[in-house]
Amino acid sequence: MTLEPNKQPKVLICVDWFVPGYKAGGPIQSCKNLVLALKDSVDFYILTSNVDWGETQPYPDITPNVWLKFDQTIPIYYASKGSLNLKKLEEIIKEVRPDVIYLNSMFSVRYTIFPLLLKWRNKIPDATRIILAPRGMLQPGALSLKPLKKSIYLKLFKWMGLPKLIEFHATDKLESERILKVFPGSKKIHVIGNFPEQKPIPHKDIVKIPGKLKLVYASRISKEKNLDFIFEILLAKNYEGEIELIIAGQVNDGEYYQKCREMADKLPDNIKAKFLGPIPHDHLVEWLQSAHYFVLPTFGENFGHSIFEAFLAGRPVIISDRTLWKGLEQKSVGWDIPLDNKNQWIEVIDKILRQDQKEFDAMAGKSRNFAINFRNAHENREQYLSLFL
Repeated sequence: MTLEPNKQPKVLICVDWFVPGYKAGGPIQSCKNLVLALKDSVDFYILTSNVDWGETQPYPDITPNVWLKFDQTIPIYYASKGSLNLKKLEEIIKEVRPDVIYLNSMFSVRYTIFPLLLKWRNKIPDATRIILAPRGMLQPGALSLKPLKKSIYLKLFKWMGLPKLIEFHATDKLESERILKVFPGSKKIHVIGNFPEQKPIPHKDIVKIPGKLKLVYASRISKEKNLDFIFEILLAKNYEGEIELIIAGQVNDGEYYQKCREMADKLPDNIKAKFLGPIPHDHLVEWLQSAHYFVLPTFGENFGHSIFEAFLAGRPVIISDRTLWKGLEQKSVGWDIPLDNKNQWIEVIDKILRQDQKEFDAMAGKSRNFAINFRNAHENREQYLSLFL
């Protein structure tokens, strides 16, 4: 598409949850960071719901079903429950007349499937490009949850010929390969990494005494995030010292959450676990900096915003080897450990429990510098501008 001189691309972002929501985690941060980074060069319009993930009550003090302003300048439409049907969505698209419709989920009914149905039924102009960002939802771990429904949907997706009608946005090479595996012959796949958090985070020291360790887990409480694995590691050895585990996250699976609570109750007296529930993103940094290490034995992450923000907050991480963050031990910013190597997980916990102030401060400083250098090296503004042109 060639734009008229001095005309900026007009992009309609469709996403289930957006600010002030925070319980859906990564997708909210991905979209927010993108919009704030490019708002001077792209005319964004945001279409989202007026409730947070897992909630039934709408956001207070936000009028639904009208155009408002995000960050004082960006039009945003908070759709109330049940109001966004195919007809209403078609009306919004005709009103906005976007050059690009940017979808941020693989399986969302209203914010992905509905736009795709309109495209399939020729209700969206051919000149309007549709770009779909699966946001990690095609990873094997994600597809293993509710597999029958997802399998049927993906087969319909291919039967309708949608992979050849739209474009995909992958955030790394691995996701690009997953898209091609699920949708062979896809029209076009753009590979551009997520915008990491741009807001500066002030440095904050924390006392580290050998024999005392504080860990923080900040993610959804769900099977794919693998919280119960941490309890397995904490129960696997008689650690000599005091360990505290802070757990911040929205409960995604009540049965799984109960399992984790029961495991927490089995911890010995020298190990404490505290469940905070979901915390607003604005408060994430203070919880990260209240601990020594961030821990996340995830089955897979699209980017891992909380991992990056832990680095940025000056906190090393202990994570699985199923993210894009690799070789952390060599960089002295943490560990990325295979989930089938429980002995190494135990050894690392034991090692950092005995760590002294000097050793910890060295890793904390390197973690912060690692995040800053990563952000500078992965400046992808021009790539995103090209994505929307």
